[in-house]
Amino acid sequence: MSESPNSIVDSSLPIFVSLNGFDFVDTGYTFQYQIQTDLFSIYPTSGEEGTTVYIKGSSFQKFPGNSKYKCRFTDIEGNLPPKYEYVYYKDNTTVQCNAPKGYGDGIAARVQVTFNGDDYSDNNFTFYFYKINGVFPNSGPNDATAAQSWSSATASGATPAR
Repeated sequence: MSESPNSIVDSSLPIFVSLNGFDFVDTGYTFQYQIQTDLFSIYPTSGEEGTTVYIKGSSFQKFPGNSKYKCRFTDIEGNLPPKYEYVYYKDNTTVQCNAPKGYGDGIAARVQVTFNGDDYSDNNFTFYFYKINGVFPNSGPNDATAAQSWSSATASGATPAR
């Protein structure tokens, strides 16, 4: 077991091991030290499968395209297995991922992020899946009254009470 030094930030160092405390061998592996990232919120908090979910925070670092950075969506009820989506860097305060397919409407999922492929954030962000089933009417005149005549949409799924 080894402790990571506080003074090394955003760098990669080789990993050496020893069985006797004196003779060290280079493992050929490296450890990537990263700046501490804080997560504040997600938006939107509800949507259909494929909805882009933005994660707001601080100190996000640009990362390689084939990274281990992922969002994990976990069914809060525990009836469905977790689903994983790649995280995409937007800027140093925002990353994004897509709400996964396969949950359907009516599911509330916990959203977590990993920046190393193993350790996921410990937060209480919830994304509610819904599905738009239709709108009425679905056609009308091309004038100023058209926007006013749209009367209803129907949806199904879990949405937070407001």
